[in-house]
Amino acid sequence: MQIEIMHGSPNTPTTQGVIERFNRTFKSKLRRTREFGKLDWKNELKVIIEGFNYCKSRATGYAPIEFFNGSLCIDADNNIFLKTIV
Repeated sequence: MQIEIMHGSPNTPTTQGVIERFNRTFKSKLRRTREFGKLDWKNELKVIIEGFNYCKSRATGYAPIEFFNGSLCIDADNNIFLKTIV
């Protein structure tokens, strides 16, 4: 897993607020994972990040993965997969 550290623009409280909200939610999910006694952090982090990437945003109506890889589709068995936009 590769993690990239990014810094927000100075003097932009709106952007900083979005980042802080994400960090708060992320830490909350990590705490819940620990409460359930799951100790394999690498796999749990992957699950949490995938959850964020596939969850549709209330603001945009799209999941982050849709912006980067195409559109989300659900088949007859309720399996979620990506349809690549060419």
